[in-house]
Amino acid sequence: MIEEYGFSPSEVTLENLGELSARADIESEARLYELSDIADAAAEFSLPLIDAEVGVPELLSMLSEGLSAGLGVSAAVSSPTHSALGNRTLESVLDRARLTELYLGRMSELSHPLFEGDFLGMPEDGQLYGYVKNPLSDEAYDVLTEELSDPRVRYYKSFADCAAALAIGEVEHILLPLEERGGVRLPTVAELIYRYDFKINSVTPVFGPAADADVKYAEISRRFRRSSKREGDDRYLELRVPAGDGGQLPELLLAASALGMSVYRVNTHTLDVEGERVAFFSLVLREGRTDLSPMLTYLGLFAEDFVPVGVYKNLE
Repeated sequence: MIEEYGFSPSEVTLENLGELSARADIESEARLYELSDIADAAAEFSLPLIDAEVGVPELLSMLSEGLSAGLGVSAAVSSPTHSALGNRTLESVLDRARLTELYLGRMSELSHPLFEGDFLGMPEDGQLYGYVKNPLSDEAYDVLTEELSDPRVRYYKSFADCAAALAIGEVEHILLPLEERGGVRLPTVAELIYRYDFKINSVTPVFGPAADADVKYAEISRRFRRSSKREGDDRYLELRVPAGDGGQLPELLLAASALGMSVYRVNTHTLDVEGERVAFFSLVLREGRTDLSPMLTYLGLFAEDFVPVGVYKNLE
């Protein structure tokens, strides 16, 4: 008897949904035209500033003042339902992502493409490393300096000594254990990265002489460094996002997906820094169909508060 039962939606309902989808397609195309006009105007605004050697982060900040209000979540709806507000948030984020790609495309057409280096500052190219000597650190050093022409090393007694040496420029990089088995961040190292605003440039698994350690070591510097990308490499962007504003993280996740990136990990960290409790999200995004420039542009235009913490590759 059960075989006699079946379910199918009403044909009228399906026809109505089809009509609504067609209307949505027309509206989406119309929005794209309007966004293209904004992107063209933003690019034209940008050119003289770039010629005047205004930095890209400062330029995007100037553009942000005019874009954020116009492309934010609509507040015109009286007492919107949770669903309506959610739909407008999604629509707003997608508009912002489309505008970001249109703006970058227009800048390229005008022979002023934006590159990752425009966002990440002057590179760190030195080859002097510091770390606490032990078999795991030695292994990490061998792996992370394998392709360097003249790597050198200084040894220190503690992680804090390494961090202090890096902060004053005594070395250009330090090697510290970043994660234990299972991907758990070491609070001591996370606190040092936060305290000194250090950057993570490489991450590598280290297994030790008995091949049972399974610890990830990080190459940490004051600035981002140049790194080559080979075919098959996976690259990651790590961001620090304040935990106080719970709305920003979901929007960043939506934007990353719209820009072709995927979420590798989201962690919550609470650190005790000089007696003050600091809470933030650590968001790690995997590079998508292009490099990191679209996401960095989106952040510069539309994110209120974030810090790039790491650019590294091949975590898996």
